[in-house]
Amino acid sequence: SIESLFSRLITAVNNDDSKSILDISNTILQTLPDDADAQKCRIVCYINSGKYDEAIKVIDKSAQDFYNERVYCLYMKQKYEEALALLNKRNADDQNSKLLKAQVLYRLERYDESLKLYQAISR
Repeated sequence: SIESLFSRLITAVNNDDSKSILDISNTILQTLPDDADAQKCRIVCYINSGKYDEAIKVIDKSAQDFYNERVYCLYMKQKYEEALALLNKRNADDQNSKLLKAQVLYRLERYDESLKLYQAISR
């Protein structure tokens, strides 16, 4: 049943078992292709494995807005300008977005802007 699959998925996540997370998420998504939790598990699993292109493929196919995950993938792929454009477009005010933006600015050698943002975050 789908409930038992989600129960197994929770156990796999708690055990940090990447292979099981992917397998179970894929099984869930065959039945519930738009399930945000299974998609997120898959995306995070790919990110944790350094498979950023795979994570982006899942994000692209999803109806969900995995904004921070997309920006993080772009950052890890050293696509700093693209990541910054996305951050500026959204103008998100949450801690994760601010931290990502500060890191992107630093990588773009825009040190003053990065420092100001880090200082604003730490207040």
